[in-house]
Amino acid sequence: MKFHSLLLHHFRNYSEAAVDFGPGINLFLGENGQGKSNLLEALYFAVTGRSFRTTEVDDLIQHGAEHLFLSALLSQQEVTQHLKIGLSKEQKRVSIGGSSQTSLNALLGLLKGVIVSPEDRSLITGAPAMRRRFIDLHIAQLDPHYVEQMARYTRALRQRNLLLRQGKRQGLDIWEEQMAAPAHYLTQQRLMALEELNRDTPALLSHLSEGKEALQLRYRPRGDGDLQAILSEHRDKDLAVGHTCYGPHRDDLSLLLNGKEARYFSSEGQKICCSLALRLAEWKRLANYSMGKPLLFLDDIANALDERRKRALSDFFSEVGQVFIASSQPISFAEATCHTIKDGTFVKEFPPSY
Repeated sequence: MKFHSLLLHHFRNYSEAAVDFGPGINLFLGENGQGKSNLLEALYFAVTGRSFRTTEVDDLIQHGAEHLFLSALLSQQEVTQHLKIGLSKEQKRVSIGGSSQTSLNALLGLLKGVIVSPEDRSLITGAPAMRRRFIDLHIAQLDPHYVEQMARYTRALRQRNLLLRQGKRQGLDIWEEQMAAPAHYLTQQRLMALEELNRDTPALLSHLSEGKEALQLRYRPRGDGDLQAILSEHRDKDLAVGHTCYGPHRDDLSLLLNGKEARYFSSEGQKICCSLALRLAEWKRLANYSMGKPLLFLDDIANALDERRKRALSDFFSEVGQVFIASSQPISFAEATCHTIKDGTFVKEFPPSY
């Protein structure tokens, strides 16, 4: 899996930009606020149809512009094709190898990738929605059926919530029945994913911490068992609050550091390492189910890691194919392709021998 080139038009602070990539490590260097993270965001958006910094894709459109356009040349399993994305507040257009799509979900699974960023701290300390988004997007890159079942569940949930807000009991049973089957599928896939992630997270965090710490993931369902029966039992409570209190949309993940909740019993450095180990485990699981090596994106995390942990992270690069690193600090790797960015412009490119 590789990106060969990228063209941006009105994406964040890039009015117009074109860049070619090397097959291994690609470095984007520059001071804060110049567009390094925006470039990683564009690449990640091309992989998932989502931003790792905002849930509102309209935020990606450059201020004052009415639309954005992204074009990428990419390859997978030695097949090269063009990807084009057009986005305005009114519509979204995707073209993959000349085939038009009407949803950004069509991007999921085309390439696979993992982003490591300062925002990952929210996986430890943030709201449950942040951890659900992590596991849902991870599974969605591997399982198109998961995306379909999530859409079915969400549609039925919205209709049930509408009746609850209106104080109506009639019709609740219909939507509860339609929520049950997709809810079961979502929960089972999440449990399987966490079980497999748990095979790698302890060793990864142990390597980052020189054997001092171990990480384990647990699933915390909000309503365990037959969801249709649970929803029927709690209709009075849901009517009182005006929304559905049980189901996969309310479930959470626990990250346990040495057996204790990481959000409560960890230092800032430990939180960073826990989220990093989780992301690397995510990459490994994607790789296990993929024909090629998934992409890895790292957004300015050098300031958050000491030299020992930087070296431990570098060791992981031997397993990875194409890597994209944004950094405000001068760093170098053998045979890396390096770009310096200033004000949304590529002002200097260093050859792979840099």
